[in-house]
Amino acid sequence: MYGAFIGDIVGSKYEFHNIKTKKFPLFSKDCDYTDDTILTAAVAKAILLSGKEREENPRDGKGFQEILVEVMRDFGKRYPCPKVAYGGRFAAWLHQKDPQPYGSYGNGSAMRVSPCGLMAVTLEEAIILGRASAAVTHNHPEGIKGAEAVAAAVFLAKSGKTKEEIRQYIEEKYYRLDFTLDSIRPAYKFDGSCQGSVPQAIVAFLESENFEDAIRNVISIGGDCDTTGAITGSIAWTYYIVQNGGWESWVSDRIDPAMQDIREQAMEYLPGEFTDIAEAFRKACGQRTEVWEKTGACGSILSPEERKFTGMKLTFKQEEQNMFTFICYEKCSTCRKAEKWLQDKGIRYEKRPIKEENPTAEELRTWREKSGLPLKRFFNTSGQLYRSLNLKERLPDMGEEEQLQLLASDGMLVKRPILLAGDKVLVGFKEAEWETL
Repeated sequence: MYGAFIGDIVGSKYEFHNIKTKKFPLFSKDCDYTDDTILTAAVAKAILLSGKEREENPRDGKGFQEILVEVMRDFGKRYPCPKVAYGGRFAAWLHQKDPQPYGSYGNGSAMRVSPCGLMAVTLEEAIILGRASAAVTHNHPEGIKGAEAVAAAVFLAKSGKTKEEIRQYIEEKYYRLDFTLDSIRPAYKFDGSCQGSVPQAIVAFLESENFEDAIRNVISIGGDCDTTGAITGSIAWTYYIVQNGGWESWVSDRIDPAMQDIREQAMEYLPGEFTDIAEAFRKACGQRTEVWEKTGACGSILSPEERKFTGMKLTFKQEEQNMFTFICYEKCSTCRKAEKWLQDKGIRYEKRPIKEENPTAEELRTWREKSGLPLKRFFNTSGQLYRSLNLKERLPDMGEEEQLQLLASDGMLVKRPILLAGDKVLVGFKEAEWETL
């Protein structure tokens, strides 16, 4: 995200006073953040809120796009006068009673999209999140295309792909990049469309030697410098951190000293709210990626209806079938400890109270088979009900079916917590076992 912030701030001075050279001060008196920074922060916050909504209301909660509209309108009203100001149609959209997309192919869809590529765990998700983020305002095919291309480039950069691999993908799917900055610099001028600015911003990254060079490249061609700066910066920031130290460096905020110095200068221009969002977003990206790499599944940012509408393939475990289910008793200290562990790991789950929704005999039979445990391990041997029924003496004489029916008769007889994690079933909480998820 800081790449977008920095590119925006540096470019803000030159949007209407283009320079055709790479020799200029990165930061100076007339620099400031603009709508590019504001809306990038808004998209990041909306992704965080939508992830939380999926966790708390996996089936019926607000969708990502609804949340994004709310957040962008909130930010637009609380930050009403950025340097250079909002575009005319977007400014009107901010104050409409029933805001609807307005068919724009402007580059506003591309300049705010980088958080989609960063949070995504697959290329498909990056593209669909980019599409969803654009469509609430910029629903023209070219507006969608620009957002998808930048989201994809950011995701490929975070995945450790080379510049040539990024170039090939963008050329195959989105834009011709068969030009150099030197060839377009003399004649290139302001173009606020995606098709007239996104390819140029991507080439500015591809021709760069480091992050600062990428920013100098894109400013040097002129045009809509704050927006192209945000686009180039978002790709370059991710690429150079990952190339130098892997994705883990981005997650743990271990960055090159030169880039660190540039960021510190940029932070002097930024509201604390935006830097707080960037920090929370970085941590959430790390947690989500870790869960995905360990389990091959994680909660979706999009609602089930949004995924269906976008045609998203199954890259996430469906809530109804495979989402982690945490079966617990609220008053149990071990359950509370296990739930904290899940939360600390960023693992999304649906909670099921064992007393009110006691397992059926068929469920218990399935869980026993998946767990590989003897059925006696499913009994809550420390519970009062277990002792009052004298089950320690009675169980050895009971058949499996009788034991299953007994367990199904009262959830307080069942050992907790139980975690249903796809093909895995964990009974009781032993941290070493749960670490295998």
